[in-house]
Amino acid sequence: MKDITVIILSLLLACLCAGATAAMVSDPALVTAGALCQDEPPTPETESLTRQPGEMFTLIGVFWHLSTGQPRVGVNVTLQELAPAGNAYTTVHTNVTDQYGRAIFVLSREEPGMYRYRLVIQGEVWQHDWVVIVTEPSGPPVPPSATIEQVLAYYNAGGRAWGQAWEASDVEEIRLHLNRSESAYANCLNAALTIDDPGQAGNLGVMKSVSSAYIGLAQAATAMYDGADHYGAGRVLLTGGSFSAAADSFGSAGDTFARSQVLFDLAATTLQSVSYAGTAFGDGRAYTAAIVLILNSKAAYMGEFATYARGWQHTSLAYQAYVTGDQEAFVDSGQQALNFFSGLRDSPSFGPDATTNFNVLAALLGGTAPKAR
Repeated sequence: MKDITVIILSLLLACLCAGATAAMVSDPALVTAGALCQDEPPTPETESLTRQPGEMFTLIGVFWHLSTGQPRVGVNVTLQELAPAGNAYTTVHTNVTDQYGRAIFVLSREEPGMYRYRLVIQGEVWQHDWVVIVTEPSGPPVPPSATIEQVLAYYNAGGRAWGQAWEASDVEEIRLHLNRSESAYANCLNAALTIDDPGQAGNLGVMKSVSSAYIGLAQAATAMYDGADHYGAGRVLLTGGSFSAAADSFGSAGDTFARSQVLFDLAATTLQSVSYAGTAFGDGRAYTAAIVLILNSKAAYMGEFATYARGWQHTSLAYQAYVTGDQEAFVDSGQQALNFFSGLRDSPSFGPDATTNFNVLAALLGGTAPKAR
């Protein structure tokens, strides 16, 4: 298995009939919903998030084929909303899944109250929903009419804390600095929103966009360490023969790494949209190109690590079925694990381990490749 000390990132999984789905609420907070699996009845779950009037939030559905583990590209996904005073869901947006199988919806609402959201996938309503509560204005303590100097002070504090996080080696110390960085950038963003100064519009725009990106990056890094904890627990449980519990831990690792992957991707997109022209921050093109390259690399690595974790999730389920004599479940879970490991055999990071796992599991299943489904 992959050593958890090298974990840096990953993807998200759940299933919906012929494909799979999961959903998140984010920007900057991220909440994952449960899954409706192929062979299980719906399990209603509600995930909630609180926002201030006008504050942005993002709903993300991620889809892939259950049989192959590959993302479902070009799938029509509709987002429906039940407004506070409404008595029925109405369509608010329609999107098509991208190359990663993601349908992303970015919204904001001005009227306080409780909003419910659900996805409709190719005409079928996904039975889980999300609640976004729009409150009266609150949030981090910032001056009622902040100055550009105060905004810059928050901005610099966020950058210092971020740097300290990556200079530290102790995980708990890293978490502390990440939390401080996120808080400072949130203060910067909220303070900047109180200023209406056309002469500082460019500088404020840079700080607002960069702060938004680094709020997400702090959460992405925190999720990375949370995922590592789940993954490490899965390893221990698997070694001890607690296969069902191990599967749960590996599944949680995949879900948590998925948050990180999406947030890294969104942060890279946000940073690429920043305009430094005419600001006091100079020419940010070199900085942007360098960091976006790093973030894209990390996001790709996380995608592979999530796939690897999902392989071990289904391997654990296969072992559980094997020891209980459930041949059908053993073959089904085993072949799903083979699909995930197979997709990683050419990976520079995971190829050797994935190939070994694939060969061992294929031998147990009596073949060298998954059956056609």
